[in-house]
Amino acid sequence: MDKFVEENEVFEKYSIIKREQYADFLTNFLNQQAENGYVLNLNAEWGAGKTTFLKCWYNKLKANHPVVYFDAWKTDFTHDAMTALMDSFHAQLANPISGNKALIRDFYEKGMHFIKVAVPSLAVGYLKHKSGMPYDESLLQDITDTFGINVTEDSCSDALKETLKAALEQRKKVEGINEFKTALEKIAGEYIKVTHKNFPIYIFIDELDRCRPNYAIEVIENVKHFFNTKNFVFVIATDTKQLQHSIKAIYGYKFDSNLYLSRFFDNKITLPRPNISEYILNYKSIFKKKKDIKLNNNELANIYSTIFEFHGVNSLRDIEKILNTLELYNNCSDIEFKTLPLLTLLVLKTFHPEHYEEFKNKNLNPYSKNSEFISKIMANKINTYTSMNNIEIVTQSFLYYCLQELDSNLIGKPQTEIQPHDNAMKNEIKEFLKLIHNQTINSYNNKALLIDYINLTDLSFITDQDKYGFENI
Repeated sequence: MDKFVEENEVFEKYSIIKREQYADFLTNFLNQQAENGYVLNLNAEWGAGKTTFLKCWYNKLKANHPVVYFDAWKTDFTHDAMTALMDSFHAQLANPISGNKALIRDFYEKGMHFIKVAVPSLAVGYLKHKSGMPYDESLLQDITDTFGINVTEDSCSDALKETLKAALEQRKKVEGINEFKTALEKIAGEYIKVTHKNFPIYIFIDELDRCRPNYAIEVIENVKHFFNTKNFVFVIATDTKQLQHSIKAIYGYKFDSNLYLSRFFDNKITLPRPNISEYILNYKSIFKKKKDIKLNNNELANIYSTIFEFHGVNSLRDIEKILNTLELYNNCSDIEFKTLPLLTLLVLKTFHPEHYEEFKNKNLNPYSKNSEFISKIMANKINTYTSMNNIEIVTQSFLYYCLQELDSNLIGKPQTEIQPHDNAMKNEIKEFLKLIHNQTINSYNNKALLIDYINLTDLSFITDQDKYGFENI
């Protein structure tokens, strides 16, 4: 049974994200480009859904095409990326043809040229088995045959022997690139023959963002040698900005990481960002409302989305953790909590913890006009939310009142105070706030106090990155 990717990872499971059509487009495009090999860089920010997309695409492709999924992060504890890659190729391509011992042996023999000295036992054991000679004798014979120099002579210094060994190793690696690509093509051809699937072979390389910088670079620099293998499509998923930082960490701050990466890829695409409001609507259980509420779920989801955007939270993975926590808290208490203040506090605690601590310990409303938090977060943005009657409410003021209604004694003033003479706008904003506060995670007669919101927020464990749902999104 295929265990490299969970079988339940399918596009239907994430229909709200609407990416199946995009995967179909890529498949049609790449199938036409693969004759001489093709390399696609799939770019998206961390948490934007690269892994979920690749796994769903994998499960859709595998019915008609051979697919190899390589999770770089799961192997970055090793010291040799090439060994990990070869193991993935063997496990996912060679297993169906395991009866062809000669072909599999040829694959490992050709790949041996790439493996680091950290695993010399493989090379030593193979050479001894092949030639019947001890390793040193076999290697010295190869040097004599290749360079025409008898290194067994007493006149041949140890330094020269080491130089010739290094030169022979380098030559074998260069020659081994084409030999390894040929071995890959043979395995692919045999796999197609046995499984009756179709070319091209798809190779998905994922989770480079999460790897140690040197390992991420090593993976790319190893696979570059056989990128242009006939009928092979490589899809390298990256957070390109993050990967560029990794490259600079290895090669220096002034190194042109953008140019460096462009040499590896035939094309680069950015995974379309899903509509956050539509994604939020998928969490139906958090949209509990009292009977008299007039805002519909779409309007509420837009408010949720505005809160995430205002705080700089754009990752699906991060949003999912917050929403899962709200779902977890649903009906977990015998007092009534208003959803939006709780959401706001969870976001504040998770992504701006120092300002949450000021709110908790100093009674300071973080959305006050002159707060340090607002000065920092509003430096390059202006956010508004349009109410149902087309009156614009500044997001900062909305959030200020959202918390201030929990306790009027919170310190600070809003960005836009309501003028006494403007009763129409004052009443409109009051009505708007009343409506949104009628949305709760549970319904009881006992109303939660500010201390209850703080206690519940402090109980949250959403900092555990892989706790919920899209574990590898």
